[in-house]
Amino acid sequence: MPAFEVSVDVDVAPGTAWEVVRDPCAITRWYPRYVRCHAVRDMRILERADGVKVQERFLRRDEDAMTLTSTVLSGLACTDHLNIFRVEPLEPGCRITWWTRAEGADPASDVGAWLPEEHRTALAGLRDYLEDI
Repeated sequence: MPAFEVSVDVDVAPGTAWEVVRDPCAITRWYPRYVRCHAVRDMRILERADGVKVQERFLRRDEDAMTLTSTVLSGLACTDHLNIFRVEPLEPGCRITWWTRAEGADPASDVGAWLPEEHRTALAGLRDYLEDI
């Protein structure tokens, strides 16, 4: 099963980045693909600009390691989906890494052809958002 990792360096303190990454609905402020979010306990439903709803379950949040693990249950063209966000201190700033494992829902689909670039675009939006607050 394909796995992908993309990262972005951000000129903010790690704690500032972590506060945004760990907030389930902050994604609507930095990832324009999602326009609405509803979160309850370990679940969130994201609504995309095109009306598609993505349901995600948070599996683990490690405050000390600044990692957030989730799985997408529905709404994306992939299966066996696992995300891990990690915030790491740098001098100065921090690095935010988005690791994903996923299989295309259609066996002919190549998630590697679109997913990493989608994540790079999203992380660029996160960096811009964080550096503007």
